[in-house]
Amino acid sequence: MSAKVKADDIFNLEEADSDGSGYESEEQHTTKKASSKKVTKTAAAKKKNTAVFGLDQAGGSDDEGDYSSQDENDDDEEDDKDTTITASLDSRFKLADDKEDGDEEDGSKRVRGAKKTKKVKPLTPEELEKFQAARDKTGIVYLSKIPPFMKPVKLRHLLGAFGELGRVYLAPEDPKVAARRKKYGGNKKQNFTEGWVEFKDKAIAKQVAKSLNATIIGGSKKSFYHDDMWNIKYLPKFKWDHLTERIAYENASRAQRLQAEINQAKRENKTILTNIEKAKMIKNMEEKKAAKRQASE
Repeated sequence: MSAKVKADDIFNLEEADSDGSGYESEEQHTTKKASSKKVTKTAAAKKKNTAVFGLDQAGGSDDEGDYSSQDENDDDEEDDKDTTITASLDSRFKLADDKEDGDEEDGSKRVRGAKKTKKVKPLTPEELEKFQAARDKTGIVYLSKIPPFMKPVKLRHLLGAFGELGRVYLAPEDPKVAARRKKYGGNKKQNFTEGWVEFKDKAIAKQVAKSLNATIIGGSKKSFYHDDMWNIKYLPKFKWDHLTERIAYENASRAQRLQAEINQAKRENKTILTNIEKAKMIKNMEEKKAAKRQASE
């Protein structure tokens, strides 16, 4: 029986060894203690990490759970960033669209607010009769000489004291004469040679021309035009339309003369150039002939 018990004990020891509850050596015991210490240290480190990252202790100390929670937070932050970026882009495009809409509205307002060409309404028969009567009542005086450097405003001021005036026109002097005067140190102001003044009443125009002709301008003795004389003549049956037609005709004839002079100068230059070319060609031909003669001799 003792042998059987020993055998059973042997078998029980082997089972205990296989289960890990049997006898252990000192080395194995120390290794187990070290491993248990490592496990406790890792558990404490995990708890510290959970406290640092603000995780609950009840959430478990599993590494996968911690990392999953951190990944979820990172995903939420990335989603927030994406939403902010898309919102900023949407706001930018919205502002651009608003600007384009505003520009279109401004363009439409500009088109609406653009100045329209005024349509000239024809005169009624009554208005036409009044215009013809006022036109027939006017009278024009002619000034053959304008005092030096007198302006239209000054002339209107002087003659306006005798009656109501209409239009005033003064013909400027020749630009060549003005340039010559300015070149040699003369007065640089604009000078006029002759003029026409329209009075609303022809009777007043006749009286003014008759009384002022060949008299001094007068006024204040300090005035620049005190000693200058009037050279005025009334023009019977002469209206402002005739003056405008005359001025237009003179301008057209002047332009025509100028164009004729330009064309004449062009023709002269062309003939001179052709003659020069012909002379060069003849000279070259003669030189070639002379060279051939010398070569043949």
